[in-house]
Amino acid sequence: MKRSGLPDNKQIISGFLSKDESLITKLYDIYRTEFISFGQKYFSIEEQIAVEIYQDSFLVLYQNVRNGKLSKLSASLKTYLFQIGKYKMLNYVNRVQKRGAVLHDISLHINDPDWERKQEIACKMLSVMNEPCNTILNLAFWEERSLAYIADVMKYKSVQVAKNSKRICIRRLKQILEEKFRAEGLI
Repeated sequence: MKRSGLPDNKQIISGFLSKDESLITKLYDIYRTEFISFGQKYFSIEEQIAVEIYQDSFLVLYQNVRNGKLSKLSASLKTYLFQIGKYKMLNYVNRVQKRGAVLHDISLHINDPDWERKQEIACKMLSVMNEPCNTILNLAFWEERSLAYIADVMKYKSVQVAKNSKRICIRRLKQILEEKFRAEGLI
């Protein structure tokens, strides 16, 4: 062990490979609070989101060791873990920004004083939309997939069918949002 009480990189790899639960738990707990603060400070991410990203990042680290993708750490565990997390946070922030663009695409007004509340509602409604709209809109807007890709994934006969389905889903989402906004006194 190093002076700080942390295992060295070789011990970390060995502990992950042997599924040493006490070591894994210790490592998980050591950087958790600092990682969450990092996400909140530099990415303006809510605490709960930062916790989820930390869990995902730690799992990626663990899986990379277990799958042999990471057999030797050239940097510290903290650096490696935070690097994974940084990219996950950037992806999260980009997805949130894209959701704002989706709202703009469906003719909601960004200059509206209730914009943030409307954005929250829209993100929630998007996540609970029925199939196939949930998948189509996620592929189209969050993953930025082409209509050809969507047609293939959805097993549609043509790109035109995917295009029509996307248009129907956007129209359906717009109707749902207008009803929800009316119910909450936002329009």
